[in-house]
Amino acid sequence: MATLSTNNIDYLDNCNERELIVEAYDAIMDHGKDNKLIKICQLLPDGPLHKITMHGSTILHKAAYSKQKKLVSELLDMVFSNKKYQDLITRRDEKACATFLHEMATSDEMVDAAQRVLAREPTMQYELNERGETPLFRSACYGKKDMFHFLHEEMKKDLGNVEQLKEFFKRPRDGSTILHMTVIAEHFGNNI
Repeated sequence: MATLSTNNIDYLDNCNERELIVEAYDAIMDHGKDNKLIKICQLLPDGPLHKITMHGSTILHKAAYSKQKKLVSELLDMVFSNKKYQDLITRRDEKACATFLHEMATSDEMVDAAQRVLAREPTMQYELNERGETPLFRSACYGKKDMFHFLHEEMKKDLGNVEQLKEFFKRPRDGSTILHMTVIAEHFGNNI
């Protein structure tokens, strides 16, 4: 693999896909390497939606999970401005552990990003991760009050029926409810 110089990312043009994936993962984990990551996304076939983990997480998943608000916004700009990437947004396979909205749901800092996603893909809020959780459920598990209220309001607007909404307050796999999870995680003061 090519050696990284501090300010020069031209070497990325000569990397193979595997090397780019490693570089992408490192750039996400080493905050502040946004330019490098954007360049990598331009070189990878699926851009920000390129899978970089064995569990099917994409660059956008990992950036959202690492709570890098500005980077996530830039990656969403790339996705929404490219028809090819837009077609990949709803791509799911048996390896996919969650949508990137599930990852955004773990941070109150990502409400704006979640709003942009749901404006384009409103059905993503109903997607289940491998544990049978919606992004709404996940936001409660993490005690993210702002995100929870945002996702709750979005579902209410979309469904318009409180009875229909109740099914998203529990995990079908084991029947755990949002209340169970907030108590287990000790998010007592969050008024979720």
